[in-house]
Amino acid sequence: MGKLTFASTRKWATVALTVAFMGLTASPANAVESDENVINRIQAITEDTRNGYVSDEDRQWLAGHPDIASSLVDPAATTPLVKITPGSKVPQGSTDATRCVWSDRQVVYKSFTGGVVYRYHNAGNLCWTGYSSSVSGHYGYFDDVSVLYQVRNGSHVNQVISSGTAKTLHTQGYIDQCVAKYGCFSAFYPWNKTTIYANGAQSFQYGE
Repeated sequence: MGKLTFASTRKWATVALTVAFMGLTASPANAVESDENVINRIQAITEDTRNGYVSDEDRQWLAGHPDIASSLVDPAATTPLVKITPGSKVPQGSTDATRCVWSDRQVVYKSFTGGVVYRYHNAGNLCWTGYSSSVSGHYGYFDDVSVLYQVRNGSHVNQVISSGTAKTLHTQGYIDQCVAKYGCFSAFYPWNKTTIYANGAQSFQYGE
């Protein structure tokens, strides 16, 4: 084995100091975030979610926090579904010319990791005659709700709006968004609107 000289000793000392310095200057991505900073970030992402857009930077941050990402709604993954079955009851005073269907329209809200956070439904008996329409037995409700969310009211708003011969069933729910460790700090009010026209045509709108 060769003899260590002063120059080689100084070289190895320099290498050791460099490695130590690199270890002390960890990148911000690996730095421990304070609870306050995490909550502020969650609240900012939540507000962006309400506006229907989350930046690539925030999505990257969420990718590094899967426990949080699995609790927040991803606006890009929201999906409307429609389930219509024959009407189970006919409104009083209707005739053979009146047709009815039971309509249950839902919107599925998913998290940034792809799991279902909750579903919000708009349900009611829709009838039409060719010259008029009506809605009965209507209500809104949640199902398939994440254990971290708290339902306050499925029919926070439950009303029928008339516009000419058309009727619109408007329901709106009330649910608290919660994240493990950080608690519940934001409320959502998803709404659905189903419109039935005199000729039996239907339309659907939703939002949050």
